[in-house]
Amino acid sequence: MCAHGQEAHATELPQETWRTYTRVSLRLDSMELMLLAIFPLQLALFPGEALPLHIFEPRYRQLIADCRDSGIHFGIPTATQGNLSAYGTEVELVEILKTYDTGEMDIVVRGLRVFHILEVQGEVPGKLYSGAQVEYPADVPEEDEGVRTRLVEKFFELHRVLGQPKPDFSDAPFGLSYRIARDAGLTLGQRVELLSKPAERDRQAYLLEHVERALKNLREQSGPKTLARGNGKSHAGGNGHAKS
Repeated sequence: MCAHGQEAHATELPQETWRTYTRVSLRLDSMELMLLAIFPLQLALFPGEALPLHIFEPRYRQLIADCRDSGIHFGIPTATQGNLSAYGTEVELVEILKTYDTGEMDIVVRGLRVFHILEVQGEVPGKLYSGAQVEYPADVPEEDEGVRTRLVEKFFELHRVLGQPKPDFSDAPFGLSYRIARDAGLTLGQRVELLSKPAERDRQAYLLEHVERALKNLREQSGPKTLARGNGKSHAGGNGHAKS
C-alpha cells in the first residue's frame, strides 16, 4: 500500500461454509439482501471514509481487478483473533495508485454503506476470493437536535483541548456521526459497535458519551494531550497493508 501504512491480514474462512456464490440483490420491506465479495481486515471502516491499501495476495489482486474491470463493490468485515464481526462496510474502488511488476497494487477504497453478515458463503465459483450473504439495515437519518448540538460543541472543544484546528464537517454525505467518528479516537470494538447502530440519533448519542468521557480523561492527563486516531487498530493482521 502506500508508504506509511500498517499490515492487515484477512481471516481464513471455514471450509465448511463455502457455498455457491451468485451476485443477487433483492429488497424485502426496508431491508436489502445481497451476496457480496468480502475482504476481512483487522479494522473497521465507516461510510464516507477513505482507506489506502496495499494488495499483494493473489485472491485480493483478483478481486481488485474485478472491481476495476466490472465495477463491482466488496465488503470489509472486521476480523479479530480469528473471528469475523457480523457488521462491516461495503466499499468501492476509488483509485489504483500503482501496479507493481509483481502484480501487487496500491489502491484507495471508500466506504459506502453498512452491511450485516447472515452467512459466509466462501469462495466465488471461478474466483479465488470469498463472499457472504449480507443484508443492508435501513439507515434512519432522523436526529435529536439537542444531542446533535451538544455533540458538535463537545467535539469542537475536544479539538481545542488537543490544540487541533476546528474540524470541517462539509464532507459528511453519510451523516454527522460517521464524519465525527473518523476522528473521535474510537477503539476497534467501539467502531464496530457504532456500525451496528442503524439510527443516526443513536450513533450521535453514543459518540457524545464517548467525547465527553475523552474530554474528562484529557483534562486529567499531565503532559501533551493525545487522542488515538485511525481505524481502531494500530496493527492489523494479513493480505495487504492498511494505511491510516
